[in-house]
Amino acid sequence: MDNTGIFEHGIEPKEFWCRLGNYLCSNEDLSEVYFFHEDKNERILLLGKSSDAEILNLPEVIRKKLSNNGDDIQESVWSLKRLDLKGGLKIIVVLKSESSPNGSRWPLLKSFITAAFIAYKSSRDLELKAENLSHVTNVLDLGLIVGEAQIFDEAAMKICNELASQFEAMRVSIGWNDMGGIKVKATNHGGNIRRDTERVGALSRVMEEALVQESEIVFPNDETELIDQQHKSYSQSRGNCSLMTIPLKEADNIIGVITVEYHPENNTYSDSHLKMARVFMDLIGPRINSLHFSTGWLGKRVWRRCRKRLENLLGYRHTGLKVTGLVILLCLISSFVIRIDHNVKAPFVLRSEATVVLTSPVAGYMEGVYFKVGDFVKKGDLLVSLDQREILMKRAQSIAERASQNNDVRRFEAEGKLTDMRLAQLSVQKAEAQIKLLDYQLEKSLIEAPFDGVVVEGDLADRLSSPVKPGEPLVRVTQLGDTYGELQVDERDVHFINNGLTGKLAFTSNPKDFYDVQIDKYEPVAVIQERGTFFRVRASIMNSAEKWWKPGMSGVCKVYIGKRSAAWVFLHRTVEFIKMKIWI
Repeated sequence: MDNTGIFEHGIEPKEFWCRLGNYLCSNEDLSEVYFFHEDKNERILLLGKSSDAEILNLPEVIRKKLSNNGDDIQESVWSLKRLDLKGGLKIIVVLKSESSPNGSRWPLLKSFITAAFIAYKSSRDLELKAENLSHVTNVLDLGLIVGEAQIFDEAAMKICNELASQFEAMRVSIGWNDMGGIKVKATNHGGNIRRDTERVGALSRVMEEALVQESEIVFPNDETELIDQQHKSYSQSRGNCSLMTIPLKEADNIIGVITVEYHPENNTYSDSHLKMARVFMDLIGPRINSLHFSTGWLGKRVWRRCRKRLENLLGYRHTGLKVTGLVILLCLISSFVIRIDHNVKAPFVLRSEATVVLTSPVAGYMEGVYFKVGDFVKKGDLLVSLDQREILMKRAQSIAERASQNNDVRRFEAEGKLTDMRLAQLSVQKAEAQIKLLDYQLEKSLIEAPFDGVVVEGDLADRLSSPVKPGEPLVRVTQLGDTYGELQVDERDVHFINNGLTGKLAFTSNPKDFYDVQIDKYEPVAVIQERGTFFRVRASIMNSAEKWWKPGMSGVCKVYIGKRSAAWVFLHRTVEFIKMKIWI
């Protein structure tokens, strides 16, 4: 009798009992053989049966005997025998003979079944020991490789590559638990992971399916009670490949998930892979979590440490949201308690007390311009000169006319013509008045600075030799002393402004320096502009004027009103807006 098939290397226990049943049917006067097992809870489980055997063929008396403990029985061609094997295994053997059963054959069959089980168990133990030793060796090798990595990305890549090599897998991917969701970090194919692609998204959903159920998922597996819809969808999209997804844990927390994909045409999956992966996950969990904890930019590392410490207080789920909510609540409460400065902020323009516009005194032509806008000038500095030739000619003509009339006066006096003499004297006076007027015009044709200051308007360089009219504005000169800020206060804030309030201003051109101001007065009439309605408020600058100050410069002024709660300072505008909208 050839019984070598019973002890074939690597067969599972169920297959062993089935082959043993077939062997007994082919070498003994038996047509059907059943092996049952009675567990510690006295439940009857089927271990195996011969190929032609069907559970439905068992007669009623045998079925009742199986469910009720009792002695061995023999009914027609059926026999039920109980047998205690090595290791505390209690089995029930049901035999169907092709002819009337021969009770004397049972001791021989009992001995053969016992010997076959002992031989199979010994062989199985040796195989498991060899397999476990191989697994331990492989796991230790993998652990050493991961232990050599200094950063998380390097360790994740090595894990994927080594598992793909050990399992002969098509792809191995590792994902990390990020606040209840999975982010794919690495695959054995290498390269950057683009998380916006459909493939990576589907792989993340596969990992999250195992994460949510906190269990290993093998697909396909008809005996599983776990939900594996995402595994099924992913497998179908990848050519019906086999999948093995294993959570990566540290203590009782799932920190990541590893998914192994096997080629659909060369499926190398076996239960030993799952066992080896379990041991490997337990071994590398603390190390890989430590690397991830110390990887990333400074802010992320600090947040991880804070989150780790807060998990005991707030719980490990949604710690970030809880901390954010707690901080917002504390800030809200503090904003009603803490009092801060309430300042009215308004733009300003630098003005000067002394500003003069120099106009053309006479009609004429512009001869010379001796300044540029922005130049500092001294009192008496020549700014603009008008052409004097026409005035000089008129003056010479008036002088000649005066001399002629003086001669006429002397001649009429000698001739005794008093009336004509009187008329000539009036003509002399007229000529002298004309000369004085022309002298005045000559003097005014040279336009000079009335005081020390700066030229703020009047770019006349392109108007040389052009005519000017009497009273036409030419130059604006502003005195640098006695400057003040002209604030444009929004109508919503003007009721806060009172004389004597203090504040600070800063120029747009030099925002790092601040200058003290004091409110003097404000105009009671509003100025309507496109951007709103404003009131002009005068603010005296308490500091000495700087050399670089020029009237017309602008900036921002903050007037100190008093202490208010932080919530009122930041929200009073919003509250007022809502009141106006809903008319409360």
